[in-house]
Amino acid sequence: PARQSATSSTVTTVNHLPTNQSIISGAKQLLGDRELENQTLQPEVIEKWLSEGVVELTVTRVNMHGPPGAGKTCAQDLLLNNPPTNYVTDSTPIARPAVKATRISVDNEAMKWEKVDRDGLLERLASDLKEAAASHLKEKVLATHHEESIPGNSSPVLTDEQQTSESQDESTRERNDSATEADESSLASNESFSIGEGVIQEIVGTIQSSEVQLNLSGHWLYIIDSGGQPAYQELLPLFVRAASLNIITLDLSKPLDDKLDFQYRIGREIFSCGLNLKYSNREFFQSAISSGAILKPIDVPHVLETPSHPMNFVLGTHYDLINDDMLKEINKELVSSLKPEMKDYVVSNVHGESIIFPVNTLVPEDKGRMKAGQDLCQSIANCEDAFLKIDMPLRWFAFELWLQNVAEKKSRCFLIIDEAIFAGKRFKMSVDDTKHALQYLHNVTIILYYPDILPQLVFVDPKPILEVLSRLLAFTYVKRDSLKLIADSKPSKDDIKKLHSSGCFKEKLLIDHLKSLFSPPHFEPSHLLKLLIHLRIIASGEDGDYFFPCALESYTEPPEPQIETKPLLIVWQDNDGINTLPVPQGMFPLVITHLLTHNKYPCKVDFPPLDPHQYYRYRDALSFWICINRKRYTLHIINRYTHIEVYFDESVQEAKVNCPYIRELVIKAVIKSADAINVEHNHVTAFSCPKRSTCYCVVEKDHSINCTLCKRSADISGDSYWCWFGIVDCAPTLMPSVGAYSGYSQALNIPALDDILTDLKDGHYYSSNWKDLGLKLGLHDTTLDTIESDYSTVEDRLRKCIVKWLQRADGVDAKGGATWTTLVNALERNGSKPTANHIRCKRLT
Repeated sequence: PARQSATSSTVTTVNHLPTNQSIISGAKQLLGDRELENQTLQPEVIEKWLSEGVVELTVTRVNMHGPPGAGKTCAQDLLLNNPPTNYVTDSTPIARPAVKATRISVDNEAMKWEKVDRDGLLERLASDLKEAAASHLKEKVLATHHEESIPGNSSPVLTDEQQTSESQDESTRERNDSATEADESSLASNESFSIGEGVIQEIVGTIQSSEVQLNLSGHWLYIIDSGGQPAYQELLPLFVRAASLNIITLDLSKPLDDKLDFQYRIGREIFSCGLNLKYSNREFFQSAISSGAILKPIDVPHVLETPSHPMNFVLGTHYDLINDDMLKEINKELVSSLKPEMKDYVVSNVHGESIIFPVNTLVPEDKGRMKAGQDLCQSIANCEDAFLKIDMPLRWFAFELWLQNVAEKKSRCFLIIDEAIFAGKRFKMSVDDTKHALQYLHNVTIILYYPDILPQLVFVDPKPILEVLSRLLAFTYVKRDSLKLIADSKPSKDDIKKLHSSGCFKEKLLIDHLKSLFSPPHFEPSHLLKLLIHLRIIASGEDGDYFFPCALESYTEPPEPQIETKPLLIVWQDNDGINTLPVPQGMFPLVITHLLTHNKYPCKVDFPPLDPHQYYRYRDALSFWICINRKRYTLHIINRYTHIEVYFDESVQEAKVNCPYIRELVIKAVIKSADAINVEHNHVTAFSCPKRSTCYCVVEKDHSINCTLCKRSADISGDSYWCWFGIVDCAPTLMPSVGAYSGYSQALNIPALDDILTDLKDGHYYSSNWKDLGLKLGLHDTTLDTIESDYSTVEDRLRKCIVKWLQRADGVDAKGGATWTTLVNALERNGSKPTANHIRCKRLT
């Protein structure tokens, strides 16, 4: 009975608590609407809201891909129910960034997309702050209600005169306090904020000027439009973070297998973009699908749910120019070209039959434009596999608003980091909180923030970076008479020729002809070049030159080099390791610039002279001189788009010594490039199959051959193949058992030091790895720490490490002893197989 009474009492008490609506209604009667807002929107309310407010967003990151003129921008206009774009003759204006970001709110019930601008963000913030203020008022009323119900807590009743006098005294105290706070704020304004400042004032003003509760959908789309220049297909992965939904825009009026003539239009003139008809619609489709298939999962701060892989949505434009039979045939062709596991990466229109969502993006308003946009909106909104759920601090919304606002006021596309940190403090964010917010904006929006290389700059709009690259590319194919449209002054013919034929330019080209894109002293050409080198978009050369591979013309069809050694192929496979994929977009130019970073002894990579009869210098085929231990060799690397080919233009005997090292060099460049564009390490080494031209002979870890298409693997034998792996006599050299030959188990002593160091050097061993090798040889960590503190260079540390090993320090005899066999095994475990193979061939055969 006692328990029942307590329960009943509790229920009764809860039932009599004032509701949120009754609190606000009663407060309005006592205070009036305006006074209620003044009471609820106090600094402590806003401060609590900024510190604790969180919003759960459903975000779809959308990248719109497609050849220039395919209809990407027009599709966005249709989705947003904007009027159809007038027909224009120019490509996306050069004055605008080639990559454009649009923030969109989705109302799934009304099937309406709304572009979210700064005012839209203000409305969202105002809505959340209004709710927080109402909640705060409810808590205060409940607390007062509770206190008044406790005996002895009642306040004395005041006369009207006493109330008036107290009110005046309180008002005077508030004015004095406000004056004091203002003085303190002027001394330490970076440590506090007031309602009257910046974005906070605008948010409060939005609430006070609104008659209704403002809100935006919790489902947002960030749409990245890749613009018109085809070279950006190679550059985009470095600037645009991975999407959860790729919209592949195809012009249905163009035959699937006709090579597309990529054109750039400006000043009513048409210029070829220099791709030499490389891509058809089918190939563009397959490349986009396969590149997305090996992307790593999206890494976004505060993510609650993330898709396991990106999805692809095929948008067919110019539907009004074909009939239904043609559409059915195109669908059939595209579906049949998909490998079984790839079908899971593509959104179906009609399951098993259709993957194209056809649309006329220019449909007039009186011909059902709104309905067409709503249908397309519904189709994209159904892609639930592409949704991310993010638990995001509300103050980051306010922070993003502030960044945009200040940049606009300063007429800049970037901010100084101190300005961003200052803003963070206004929003009660520590320096670390501010940098985390910037990293989030870098990952999710088009804002660029590179703290490791340009820590002082935050690019609110990427235009300064992308526009310079855009114009450099345009220099190579826009006629001289039209250069005035894209440059402050015309570059010399020699500068243009150098950029086009060798891919090289000097900083002076930016200073003299693109100076309007920079804002000294905060953002100068030297800052941009530093960033581009860091991103491996360009490589620094001799005499102040910078190499920009995307500026080179594309090859027509380079002949296969006639050399003794067989080319090594780099091939990409799907995550199951079954099917081959095209070379990921952005991979090849990155591999090239990574190789060019090797510019010091013992390995130096450089360009040979411009001689088209001996060497390649194209966007997708390049020749190098590679100096190894002061001896120079020639290397050719060709992007076949289905794979990458590496040729060593020397004899097989030279190849047996050097190719294992070169292979390791190239693979390291591929791995670093994959990390830069966020793709999995799904590459393998292979040879061309002698039985089928479309088959690859993949080299497995145990050096066995696994053909991708043949029922029985091809016979790959001979030094012309296996020189790449340091394998002698057509097969792996297996390590005989200890004692099979006396040399294998013969103990090494100090007199062998010079031979060991010479063999390590000839085998291209990296001295910087000395410590890990010492551990693999059996030396203790304390011994290696002593060596590290006693010697300053890695060469001296490696030498002393080998000396300790030969002296049997730390009981190495119990761990295999000091023998050639032990050294080779340690090198293999150290990840230095080429060096191990070199010593094995020389000492153990």
